[in-house]
Amino acid sequence: MSKERFLNYTDAIVAIVATIMVLQLPLPQNATFHALSQEGLPFFAYLLSFAVIWVVWYNHHSLFEAVRKVNVKVYWYNGFWVFTMSLFPVATAWVGRNPNLFLPELFYLLIIFLWSLAFSLMEAELIREGEYARISVFYSKNRQYFYYVLLGISAFVIWFLPIFVLLSVFIFATYGAYEQIKFGGIYVNRSLVSTDKK
Repeated sequence: MSKERFLNYTDAIVAIVATIMVLQLPLPQNATFHALSQEGLPFFAYLLSFAVIWVVWYNHHSLFEAVRKVNVKVYWYNGFWVFTMSLFPVATAWVGRNPNLFLPELFYLLIIFLWSLAFSLMEAELIREGEYARISVFYSKNRQYFYYVLLGISAFVIWFLPIFVLLSVFIFATYGAYEQIKFGGIYVNRSLVSTDKK
């Protein structure tokens, strides 16, 4: 499949998901700060979901920047990634309205986990296919494990403190943004590095 067509379709879905999420935000009942504050948690949940999508979308772009072809497995793993992302509006709206309830937080956590898993499967397949000939992972596996450990802790704590899931997503998004700002992303194009050294 053409990489350009593949990425353009993915980018379009990312934009649609972000748009649907903002359209689901509840409007304040009247024009007062008190009414606005009553919708604070739905806005916070939206902000977290948008931040996570924004961070991971950049990583997705960086991951495919030096990839030359998209095989069938990568196509389906990306489809899995896009599918789980399409559930973000539902999960975000539900958890924003019920931040202290177990089931909405569990559903939100499950979507985050499956979405992360899909990305990891894509990355692993590109490595297996040798599509990392010009790409180097800029982070240690310990960092990747950190995210999954954080999700695992959330899965345990959620039984006692459901809103902890939102805190975990906040840490995930904040640390991901910090990495991108400080290091320029988690992937390095080896061909560009070689050119710079010359």
